[in-house]
Amino acid sequence: IAAHKYLNYEEFLNIMEVISLPTVPILYQGPWQTSLLDLAEQNESLCKSPQIREGIVIRPSIERYDLEVKRVVLKYISHRYMLRKNGTEKH
Repeated sequence: IAAHKYLNYEEFLNIMEVISLPTVPILYQGPWQTSLLDLAEQNESLCKSPQIREGIVIRPSIERYDLEVKRVVLKYISHRYMLRKNGTEKH
């Protein structure tokens, strides 16, 4: 049985390019800093009209595993999106 493993992100991007499969835009690549959470509060960059961004995905460049969270890939949900989902943000 072949071992199943996740690719490091750069390897993943290379394969997606070879098979011409688009990926989501990279908003930032580099060392972690808490100010990056502000990216989640901006409007979505894929839409022509302003849309609230749901959040951002935070992943390491090199795949890793943690006993508590399992695969280390996290999603930070924006406050604006949560308020909209709960019906408390005014449009």
